[in-house]
Amino acid sequence: MGFKKRLVHLLAKKPADHAITINGEKQEQLPSILCDDCGEPIADGSPAVAVSMWRGDEPGNWEQEYGQITNDPNQ
Repeated sequence: MGFKKRLVHLLAKKPADHAITINGEKQEQLPSILCDDCGEPIADGSPAVAVSMWRGDEPGNWEQEYGQITNDPNQ
């Protein structure tokens, strides 16, 4: 289907500003990063994998906002 994919291994860390905006209104800060697969919280310092998939232009490198990049699958 023409998708490209980037996997980044990191040690998770919730960003200082971790709120979402819904219908133009900023909501309260989210207490932690949540797993997109199961919805469970990811504790700071836990190993995690950030996945980006796209067609067309490659998205910016957003992953560093969510932890220390290791690119080591054993971390």
